[in-house]
Amino acid sequence: MRIFGKEFTYNGYKVYHTGDKPTAADVGTYTKAQVDQKITDGNGTKITAATAAPSSPVKGEVWIKV
Repeated sequence: MRIFGKEFTYNGYKVYHTGDKPTAADVGTYTKAQVDQKITDGNGTKITAATAAPSSPVKGEVWIKV
């Protein structure tokens, strides 16, 4: 966050806001693409969590009702 042209920090930490959101790397987490890849197992079986069943299920896919 910049105030009067200077970077604003609190106790040495950068302050984020809606106009300057942190990246996944900034907060030490996975990106959405990385999470999507991790929920596909080594055989390529897609695991889906949803409130409704898939409209066109494919044999071998796993669906978890939430």
